Amino acid sequence: MKNQDLGALVLSNQAQSNIFVTELYRRWVEAESVRENLENETLSLKRKIQRAPDTEKKIAQLTQDLQSQQEKVKSLTTQNQSSQAAAASAAEDHDRIYAELKSFAESLKKKDEEHKVAMAKMEESFANACLAYANMMAGDADLKAQIKEMKGHEEEIKAENASLKARVEDLQGTKTWLLLKGAQLLAKNIHKGPEMTVAVAAVNNAMSDVGINSGLQQGYVHALKKKIPFAEVPLLNRNAGEELNTVVANFDSLSFPVIEDLPKLVHEPLSKIKDALYFASGGTPKE
Repeated sequence: MKNQDLGALVLSNQAQSNIFVTELYRRWVEAESVRENLENETLSLKRKIQRAPDTEKKIAQLTQDLQSQQEKVKSLTTQNQSSQAAAASAAEDHDRIYAELKSFAESLKKKDEEHKVAMAKMEESFANACLAYANMMAGDADLKAQIKEMKGHEEEIKAENASLKARVEDLQGTKTWLLLKGAQLLAKNIHKGPEMTVAVAAVNNAMSDVGINSGLQQGYVHALKKKIPFAEVPLLNRNAGEELNTVVANFDSLSFPVIEDLPKLVHEPLSKIKDALYFASGGTPKE
């Protein structure tokens, strides 16, 4: 039962008890007044008996009325006693209910204080949660900004990686072509170039001049002495023409192992390529 309903019930019971007791008390006072009036009238009639012989009948009637009124008074007295008992019981109920109501009010007050303390803690927790949420949202905003910035950097890095990849692929292709074909083409161009032809021809001519001069000198000496058979003349070589053709053919088909081995270095670092190119001269790679 709620506090308001219990209080209303107590007040209602008390009001009804007060009304009932007041009404009984009023009726009892009226009955006492009637009884006193009847007793006074009876005494007055008894005094008048000697004066009026015909009043005996009236006295009997009045006596009967008095008895009737006494019965009413007795009934009212009984009712009054019953009402007093009921009022006492109601008062006890009122005191009991009031005590319960007071205890309930104190308990309610205590619970209300506990509720206020709990509410204060909840409000503090809620405020802390709101602050934490605000900080989290602020951190989330910063994180989103950082993520957005990182995405921008990521796009830049992707573009730069794509550019670097293209450059690396181009460099790798250039390296592969130079090692597979470029070096050989360079060697062929040098081998068959006019500079090489002129230089080799000059060497051959100089060697021929030396051979001719030596042959003339030996032939002249042989002619003077006539002691050495012609077949035994120094520097005489009847197969010189054929050997020259063979040497020319070998020169035209000349190969360079250092260049032919370059394709094997396609996937090797630059340091090994430098080592392979510098070993013939006995030097060391230079940066």
